[in-house]
Amino acid sequence: MKPILRQTLPLTALVAAAALSMIPSARAEVPATCVKGVDLAKLGPKSIVGQGPHGEKAASPEVLALSEADAAKIKEKNFKVGISMQTVNLDWSQLQIQGITDTLKKYGVTVTGVASAEYQVDKQIADIENTIQQHPDGIISIPVDFTATAPTYKKIAKAGIKLVLMDSIPTGLKHPEEYATMVSADSQGNGQIAAQILASCVAQGGTIGLVNFGVDYFSTNERTKGVREWMKANRPDIKMKQVDFTDPPKVSQIAGDFLTGNPTSRDCTRCGINRRSTR
Repeated sequence: MKPILRQTLPLTALVAAAALSMIPSARAEVPATCVKGVDLAKLGPKSIVGQGPHGEKAASPEVLALSEADAAKIKEKNFKVGISMQTVNLDWSQLQIQGITDTLKKYGVTVTGVASAEYQVDKQIADIENTIQQHPDGIISIPVDFTATAPTYKKIAKAGIKLVLMDSIPTGLKHPEEYATMVSADSQGNGQIAAQILASCVAQGGTIGLVNFGVDYFSTNERTKGVREWMKANRPDIKMKQVDFTDPPKVSQIAGDFLTGNPTSRDCTRCGINRRSTR
């Protein structure tokens, strides 16, 4: 997992744990298709590969724990938490929300609402400001944008509300004054796993395609980095072609057009896809 910075406050620990509850780990579930020569039991890095957005050393989720005394204190306080998502219209997003709400419910924490920005900066700014007005004790959020949303995220701490971020940290936010922690999957490690599985399907000298999220976003940048580094180190014979997308609903069309225009990429069973909508 990406940077999970230890905190002593029970609510902060709980909110971080809730955000962690449905983050996918670096495990692989592969259909029995073209994949060969890959031992799934041993697949993937043995430890965390990536670092945080600012070079922070990442910590495993096992470092985060609530004592029975902390749990009892949380239940007594009747805390409230708001959620601000980049979108709720993805299976991945729905799983995150389910994991967060189920975890918080165990400790008597109420979710005041779930906002969906639909990848729109102005919408997320309004969502966060509206959530602040509900006076929750904490907010869990995945930013749509690094820069434009940053001034609004700064308002959360000024309002005395704890902030736990997912996948990214808005520009200029300081830890621990303006956010409690950031949680994410080991995206660079996941990229290495994807590369290893895909490479097992590709003949010597073959070509693969990478359908890439064409926005400067930390977690997807890390996955692309993981794929490219693994291929360079382990399968330099493979040629890689890339096409970018920025509108998730159009990714299938873009991938199809890419394959039509690059028939040699059909040497692999499927293109490597790096996108926020396939968490």
